Amino acid sequence: MPTFLLSFNKALLSMGVPHCILTQEALIPQPPSMLTAPLCIDILMTTRNLAIESLVEQGEYNRLLFSNDVFVKAEAIIGLHNTRYGEHDMVCGVHFHN
Repeated sequence: MPTFLLSFNKALLSMGVPHCILTQEALIPQPPSMLTAPLCIDILMTTRNLAIESLVEQGEYNRLLFSNDVFVKAEAIIGLHNTRYGEHDMVCGVHFHN
């Protein structure tokens, strides 16, 4: 595990924050062909499902935010959360960069 993640893990443990850090690419099965259109979606879906698996098993949360973006603005997170005044089962924020 990278040094930064080890430090982050220790900080979360010291604060009593439940967490799970996964770093092995082998956990995400690679598709046989890179030529299929849903390839990216399948990999992102599998990554998301692995990341939230322990949260779903615990079932103690009524809100879950998952982001696979490297850079996320706080305003975007708040806007996404407030979609339909927070009364939603699922929201997907999509942006395109030309």
